[in-house]
Amino acid sequence: MRNTGLVVAAAVVAALSVIVLAACDGGSGGSGGGIASGGGGGGGGGGGGPPGPIPDYADYSSALTLLEEIDATAPPAAAAFSDYPAGTSQVQTILGRQARVLTNNSSNNTYKYFTVTMGKNLPSGKSLQAGKEYVITIEFPDDTDRSWFILNRGCETARGFCTGQAVGDQVGGWVNSLPESIKVPVSGTWKTWTQYFSLHHRYPGLWQPRDVNFEGSGGGTAGTNARTQTPANGFQLIVMHLDYRQAPLSAGAAVGKIRLYEVTGSMALNTQPLPAGLPKRHVFWREEMSDSVVSYAGSPGTHWGTPTDEEWYSYKMRLMKFLGLKTFAKDLLEFGHNQGWKVNDTNWWVPANSNMENRWAEIVAMCKTNGFDLIPYYEYAGSTGGWMGNPPSGGTGIGVQRKCEPLYQWDALGGSVQNEYTGFSWCENFSADITECTTGTLADAKKLLDETVLKYKTDVAFPALWFRARPSSIPMSFSQPCRTKFEQETGKAAGSCTIAALKTAQAASPQGALYTEYCNWWFGKRRAFLTGLRDYLRAQVNAQGDVLYTWDNTEPGWTFPGTSKYIINDDNATWGPICSSLQGMGHWWFTKDQATVINTDEYLAGMKQPQADYSPTEWSHSVPWADPQNYTSTDGVALTHTMNRVFSVTQASTAAFRSANDLAVIRHYCLNEDAHAFAGGTTTNWQDTKLGYLAADVEHAGAHSMLLEARAVALGDPNYLGYCSSNTWNHGFPVHARKFYANFLALPALPSVVESSGDPEVVLRRISTPSNGTYYAVVNIGMTSKTLNLNLSAVGTIYHPVTNTNLGASSTALSVTLEPGELLALVVK
Repeated sequence: MRNTGLVVAAAVVAALSVIVLAACDGGSGGSGGGIASGGGGGGGGGGGGPPGPIPDYADYSSALTLLEEIDATAPPAAAAFSDYPAGTSQVQTILGRQARVLTNNSSNNTYKYFTVTMGKNLPSGKSLQAGKEYVITIEFPDDTDRSWFILNRGCETARGFCTGQAVGDQVGGWVNSLPESIKVPVSGTWKTWTQYFSLHHRYPGLWQPRDVNFEGSGGGTAGTNARTQTPANGFQLIVMHLDYRQAPLSAGAAVGKIRLYEVTGSMALNTQPLPAGLPKRHVFWREEMSDSVVSYAGSPGTHWGTPTDEEWYSYKMRLMKFLGLKTFAKDLLEFGHNQGWKVNDTNWWVPANSNMENRWAEIVAMCKTNGFDLIPYYEYAGSTGGWMGNPPSGGTGIGVQRKCEPLYQWDALGGSVQNEYTGFSWCENFSADITECTTGTLADAKKLLDETVLKYKTDVAFPALWFRARPSSIPMSFSQPCRTKFEQETGKAAGSCTIAALKTAQAASPQGALYTEYCNWWFGKRRAFLTGLRDYLRAQVNAQGDVLYTWDNTEPGWTFPGTSKYIINDDNATWGPICSSLQGMGHWWFTKDQATVINTDEYLAGMKQPQADYSPTEWSHSVPWADPQNYTSTDGVALTHTMNRVFSVTQASTAAFRSANDLAVIRHYCLNEDAHAFAGGTTTNWQDTKLGYLAADVEHAGAHSMLLEARAVALGDPNYLGYCSSNTWNHGFPVHARKFYANFLALPALPSVVESSGDPEVVLRRISTPSNGTYYAVVNIGMTSKTLNLNLSAVGTIYHPVTNTNLGASSTALSVTLEPGELLALVVK
């Protein structure tokens, strides 16, 4: 919690609404003679000495020792190179150097990949070691629109990135991926993608399993262990590209040299702590599809990638230290199911599998050792005691009782019950009626906190609880008890709020008052449930604790109203014909102008509207939409602001989602789940593909990888910055990420006001503290590097709080150079 206000200078309001997407050199900062955050090397001035440049605190190259270099255009025999389809990759000269290219054009009807084995051609006396830290780098040309997926089997990760106007994420798939194409400048140089990781003890070869029951003609056989590889075998590194329909603008993945480094020094990002007493900001993440490595159903001795789950989570905490993060988040409920905490009453909740029931206790202990804050994440749908599978029947848990009822009754499971919303059986196992009309849901949720938070409150700090709605978990209920309570509390005549009357009001245009009043009544009950959790947290655990509520169930982010699918872009002349050609293939995508979406705050309006219903499903009420207007004066409860693309973050949207004292912004990644299985407009079972299961985050390349976070800070100034990741979360351009997170966490979570920087694309926020000086956040939301002179209003000596570097007196203009998407923290004292 923080006492947050927001004041925006009138002169810069208009400049904050739209990014100027000018296509020009996107090179890194450091030129022009300004102080570059994390650049310039050397530099004194720390600890109050004479002024000097900021030391290079983000570089980690001195901690690496090269083990192996593979030229993708001429790989050695030990690399066991292969591609798919066989012979599909080509060697081309790009920007004066050779690259192996997975070409892409309208005749490309299948996914393509090439693979090499890493770790089989190491220097004498060297060998891969399980549990050890390594770094992979991949050289690529930043010459045009391209996209890549990089699959590292040694740590079972898949991540993607893109350059130029390429979308990156799949255009298609299981869900609407909300693709965005914008003119990100290309540098005309070769750049490097990087992955820091810990090598697993066991891992798959080419074919990736999703769970223990491995099966499929692609490489998995039911009942066998797909994790057959160990460090002695090396590990497969796969570069993949999707078919043309899903990556229509990309010129294809291109790769030069691939290098494997051993970590031989400390990789931790060591920065100055925030002064005692100042409220902290938090950066954290949770993962959707990574837990197969330590699966709930598998045997640690034969199926897991690491010998214990403690080792698996220690790798994640290493990554936190590498990126400079200090807050760990962990799923405790996924679709209502226990993800690793001990249950004292099995009539109340179904316990976790015995091989993972101590997982949460172990994580608490590890966070205590590392000094991390901890945020538990709950996909709460009511208690599950007595659940015996699908379709549900009987049971003592309130979630199993499923008292919530949709407006349009139908049966998704073919059984006798008539209270399902979506047609997806795994979503309909449990539901929680948060109106308190049919079940004591708040008491049930408080007991959940007793089991998972209260017993550990002296071990670690819990700054917040993170609850998230999933399909039908906390739906809008139209049961008779709810309608009766609505009538009583709104002064309606008894029996007037019938199902028929509500249907008529919903179908009217504009919608009738009865339906809108009922929805508003239900939203008030949701707010009361969340404030009840906040009050319990503050009374029992942390007097300043917050409740974050992610109302958005989606992976890619909330879709625009209706059923049409759009490619949001800033170049309709290019995308118009492409979309027309895709429609000719039966791939129904349309263009939507990015500037219009931003200037009209169309996405904000969309977040406050229901999802489209597909008859007979009732998604609109399965996952009710956002009502941020009900929280603007609420302390300690924040509806999280979804962000996924540049268009999703505006000044108006962040202001709308700001509660009395908090703004929590969550980046929703597209899962890209089984994207390769959708090649050519057909759907293949992922089990039967050459690569097996796929889920992958995608980011822009280089400095532009932090552009979305920069917009969030510049336009909204959040104190919580979170990620809903598709797979094992990481970052492909870690120098930029380390710089951003270090500066973000160096700023106190206090109110900020916007001052003029002299450049409409560089936002300057001032944060006053009672006794620790005046802080500034300087953010470049433009697409190009900026060098400018800052005239700070505070009087005193300017320091870089991350490194405590003296930058000189504030009476003299401070020259700074910022990369695209860069955040620089300053303090005057």
